[in-house]
Amino acid sequence: SAQIITGSHFSQTYRLGYKLLIICKARGDPRPTIKWYKEGAEIQPKASIHYYEKPIENDTIWSKLEVDPATMGDQGVYACVANNPHGVMAKNFKAEYTY
Repeated sequence: SAQIITGSHFSQTYRLGYKLLIICKARGDPRPTIKWYKEGAEIQPKASIHYYEKPIENDTIWSKLEVDPATMGDQGVYACVANNPHGVMAKNFKAEYTY
């Protein structure tokens, strides 16, 4: 099955106008895919939101979600969802802004 093996801390604080960065790593056979969600909806890349992923070895994938610059509207609950034919696993992150 797909297992999330490491990631950012559950609670993320970001400064308005700066970068919000969340990292997730998953392992499985076959290698899982990772998708990012916010408040239950799949995140679509746009000008301020990007995600990058890179395979590591045969069974692991590393993914990074970047929101830059982050605004008040970017706070909320994000989820990294790892998926392969044998199963799915999610890890939630709570992002809150600070001044």
